Amino acid sequence: MTYLDAILLIKIAGTGLFVGLPMLLLPAPLLIRLLRIEGAEAAMPLIRLYGWAVIALLVGYCFGLSWISRDVFPTGVVTMGLVSNAGATAILLVTGAWRKSVALTLFLGGIAAALAFAMMSRPMAMQVL
Repeated sequence: MTYLDAILLIKIAGTGLFVGLPMLLLPAPLLIRLLRIEGAEAAMPLIRLYGWAVIALLVGYCFGLSWISRDVFPTGVVTMGLVSNAGATAILLVTGAWRKSVALTLFLGGIAAALAFAMMSRPMAMQVL
């Protein structure tokens, strides 16, 4: 397993279990209570669509794992992850939503930082741990 494998596996597992699948599978009343978003009932189709979009991103990360197994640095996948995670972190910070989602902000920011490091240190990111 490489450094980059570990980053992608943590991202896939954490995001799938705590964001994507809950947004798709939890009953609406429970999801609304967990999200603590006013007017979430009306937004349920958008919330479900967001869950599906998250799962689609995770499919992209899985392709990255297959490229790493062939000893090819997945530039597109790492770039996608960097844009996604850094952008989400920036939105949480700028809007002040990080106060309600500190763990999520740290997770997304940590993934963004790890992917940025991988992009700058490609040979190290591809070394077996």
